[in-house]
Amino acid sequence: MLPLHPYFVLLAALQAPMPSATYARAERFLPTGGIAGLVLRDPITPRWIAGSDRFWYRVTTERGSAFMYVDPARRVRRPAFDHDRIAAALGNAAGVRLVGDSLPFQSLEWIESGKAVRIQVETGGRPWQCDLSSYQCLPGTVPPPVGRDELRSPDGRWALFLRDHNLWIRDLSTGDRRALTTDGTSRNEYAGYLGSSTEWVTAVRTGRPAPPLALWSADSRRVLAQRIDQRPVPELHLQQSVHEGGQRPKLWSFAFPMPGDSLARGAWWIFEAATGRAVAADAPPMEVPMVAPLEFREAWWGDGGTTAYYVERERGARAWWLKAIDAATGRTRVVGEERGPMLVEPAASFGHRPLIRVTASGRDVIWYSQRDGWSHFYLLDAETGRIKNQITRGEWVVRDIIKVDEPARRLWFTASGREPGNPYLIRLYSIGFDGTGLVPLTPEPLNHQITLSAGGGWVVDRMSLPNAAPQTVARSLDGKVVLPLERADVSRLLATGWRWPEPFVAKAADGVTDVYGILYKPSDFDSTKRYPIIEEIYPGPQRTNVPHGFIAGSDDQSHAELGVIGVRIDGRGTPYRSKAFHTYAYGHLENTGGLEDHVAAYRQIATTRPWLDLDRVGIYGSSGGGFGSVRALLTYPDFYKVAVSASGNHDIRGYLAIWGETFQGYPPGPNYLAPVNAAMAARLKGKLLLAYGELDDNVPPAQTLQLIDALTRANRDYDLLIATNGSHYMAANTYYRRRRWDYFVRHLLGMTPPANYLITAPTEYPHSGTQPTPDARR
Repeated sequence: MLPLHPYFVLLAALQAPMPSATYARAERFLPTGGIAGLVLRDPITPRWIAGSDRFWYRVTTERGSAFMYVDPARRVRRPAFDHDRIAAALGNAAGVRLVGDSLPFQSLEWIESGKAVRIQVETGGRPWQCDLSSYQCLPGTVPPPVGRDELRSPDGRWALFLRDHNLWIRDLSTGDRRALTTDGTSRNEYAGYLGSSTEWVTAVRTGRPAPPLALWSADSRRVLAQRIDQRPVPELHLQQSVHEGGQRPKLWSFAFPMPGDSLARGAWWIFEAATGRAVAADAPPMEVPMVAPLEFREAWWGDGGTTAYYVERERGARAWWLKAIDAATGRTRVVGEERGPMLVEPAASFGHRPLIRVTASGRDVIWYSQRDGWSHFYLLDAETGRIKNQITRGEWVVRDIIKVDEPARRLWFTASGREPGNPYLIRLYSIGFDGTGLVPLTPEPLNHQITLSAGGGWVVDRMSLPNAAPQTVARSLDGKVVLPLERADVSRLLATGWRWPEPFVAKAADGVTDVYGILYKPSDFDSTKRYPIIEEIYPGPQRTNVPHGFIAGSDDQSHAELGVIGVRIDGRGTPYRSKAFHTYAYGHLENTGGLEDHVAAYRQIATTRPWLDLDRVGIYGSSGGGFGSVRALLTYPDFYKVAVSASGNHDIRGYLAIWGETFQGYPPGPNYLAPVNAAMAARLKGKLLLAYGELDDNVPPAQTLQLIDALTRANRDYDLLIATNGSHYMAANTYYRRRRWDYFVRHLLGMTPPANYLITAPTEYPHSGTQPTPDARR
């Protein structure tokens, strides 16, 4: 038995009580704790009018809220209507009293070329149509109802739904229903959801809508869908101990492939809405390792609706193909191929929509590749699959495709790292298909969130930094600001004592590579004091963890209000830098997002920030962060003293096949043993709280229990929290959040937390949007 660390002896003698008021303040700074609501005039979401460049948006103001109308071509920004008159007209018609700056709706529909609006009143849900010249409101027409589990066609004529594992269609004008398929069976169904969608049980239990996984062509003539056979896939089992059905635990079983297992296979089908004609693609069924391509946005219709495109990945992620299906015949051909000796992906990060666009004529493809060591675009010949030329080049990263103009042979895109400074800041550019004429369009050294107008002529740009308030503008395609729209008012936020986060840069453990992070200070920060640290870790390797735009409420700021410094760091192995930076952890996931880079960064930034107490460093995370927090405690037991690990992916051998096979290599080999936390259980010295949801359908609870077994056999102390009926998203569990606070307050700050504090702030549920089919519950 290891001797008790002197640090913990000291803590035991210093258990002063923490006031409940401190927890109340921390709660207020949560993402849903109300602090974000103090920011006015941000964010806005443009709603395009009838597919044009004109739009409206709703914005919070000093008095409440307002609707604004924008026509960039005419340089018009004005109130969408007279708010007081619409309140009076709608109030008279509905027989209620309304106020112009707190209208009982958040969305509307422009009709008759902007002469009227259709409104769905939130109180009662009744639709009204209000004339904007006379300000008279009459009961609106009710469109044919579409069920929560139906998928409406773009023209509003049809709706798709699932029944008995088959795909059906309904004529919304007549109500007639007919089956498009008849031979679907359990786990071999059409347009259904995979058990490995990471939320299958959660979606069934919560009754989340499950419209078919299908894609309408723009002209509403055809539907693209897959029939996915999950029968060869081994099952995963979860036990629900608490439910209304009695005392006997309920078993949930679903298909869930782990590394090396048999995978589901999906066959493509195209259906004609009017006739029901079914066309099967002639390609062999593709392997589907996690979720269906339509969920990953890896399938789409070409212009004209005569060709469907999809991305198919080789198992092990060393190759992918773009394939095209002729909608009339089902003939499938390979348009292009990307292959490499290790991880190759169709986008800069896993799960992002493929950075591929086929031109309207079908002759060219904007193609994504990291073949030169950086994420760039190439021009590919759609007939031969040959690369014609490289479009973008340099030591920077393309992030998204905004607009493709084939007649002008020009591409608009976002990228990061081209300009000096923070390499993660996103900016807008345009360039010719031939790689000439690169034009930076957003000169401001800020992070730009770009939205292209429906008409394709303008963009809306929200630009900010973590320590700079957002401003939103409308730009022309040459980058000129044509209309300032909103500038966020953060005065009420600052009045609470909220402090701007502090971005920082440090050298990685190699002493050469820059890594980036961010610090969050308490509102009563005192530079003469020394503060413990709570780090929130997510090691990727599919996404970064450090924000580069403005955010008001966060768990990091909430922790800071407890009397600590909140920290996030992105080490090597995370995306949006060079390929070498991203694949640093390829085949070595035990590096967990460059954990050694985190430790190196702390030691550097503490030399200029004496208020950082490196003798009191805690860490927490969920999912991959659950793995990372435990790994930190085991790898650096003299640096990290306290860890809270939720829903931890502690052993990739027992997780989804696509994860280990993509980032650790395929087929599974001896290197799969290195990222197993249980193998290091005997190294535990600090305080560890493990937590998981009993019905976690993403990371199996067995992973935490297997780690617990290893800790028990090594005679190491740990604490445990189980969320009955809990899913993967422990962040949505207020009890877990409070117990996490308690753990850090007790073991990192050396104080006694307030007894049984109840967090009442609403919880966010960051689900990915995947849903199962209702009749796939068996």
